Amino acid sequence: MKKTAAALAAATTLALLAPAGASAETEVVTDPRGDSYSGADYEPGPPSSSDWGDITRVVLEHTRQRFSVVVRLNPATYPPDLYEARLDTRPGRPGPELQVFFGVDAYDDDLPPYVTLYRMNGITEIRCKGARSKALGSAGGKAGHRISIPRSCLGNPRKVRVKLTSGQEHGYDDHAPGRAKPRWSPWVRRG
Repeated sequence: MKKTAAALAAATTLALLAPAGASAETEVVTDPRGDSYSGADYEPGPPSSSDWGDITRVVLEHTRQRFSVVVRLNPATYPPDLYEARLDTRPGRPGPELQVFFGVDAYDDDLPPYVTLYRMNGITEIRCKGARSKALGSAGGKAGHRISIPRSCLGNPRKVRVKLTSGQEHGYDDHAPGRAKPRWSPWVRRG
């Protein structure tokens, strides 16, 4: 009996001292390597040094405070000039409601990474204090990009799903998920 009580007390102490688990739901979307459009001919093909923005993995994280998107690129390709994420925040209604542009300015390395939110009318910019953008790796985001947006800027949705594209001046290079046409990611619930 004493051993059981001591074991229970030790387990309770460890449980109270252990860090709390992350309160987030995460979805990981993988996208095939080599399915980006070549910068010269817009034809999907194997990765080469002339390909741009070949997305291979996207991690979507939805916490009580923020919604984050982490994009990973095929290292054999150049980073894109921009990413566009269309966000659907209202299950049961036709979406998307929001459009997010993010990336690194390809013409001015001195400018910080940016993130800009719009309503889907393409005109109304959403002023969002606390939105963060970070290029991953060297050479202007060669490894990918991360954005983190306060949920309040998105209307505090319970669920979010994403269509993501990478692009250059000439148009879009890759979609994730999807090859020639973007598809929706799974819904990511608030953690």
